[in-house]
Amino acid sequence: MEDTLILTKASILKQVVNQVFDERIPQIAEQSNQKPFLTKEEVMELTGWSSRKLQYMRSSKQLSYVKHGRSIVYPTDEFYQFMEQHHIKPLQ
Repeated sequence: MEDTLILTKASILKQVVNQVFDERIPQIAEQSNQKPFLTKEEVMELTGWSSRKLQYMRSSKQLSYVKHGRSIVYPTDEFYQFMEQHHIKPLQ
């Protein structure tokens, strides 16, 4: 009986560990490979927006950005969060 209980706990623990590795490790690896900021050119390439559209998005406070001197960059996490929030899903 005790051996069965230990085996059951071990199998449950193994399932939980496998689930963590299957779900979280790819997310962690993706985040570790990301740059913290995107340049204007990278955002334009990802979205197809023009330089003027980016300027409008900044001035209307729709898109988060960081300005250091004359350089403007866009926080990667916040950019993807913005894109996900404005994603329109198709009807089933």
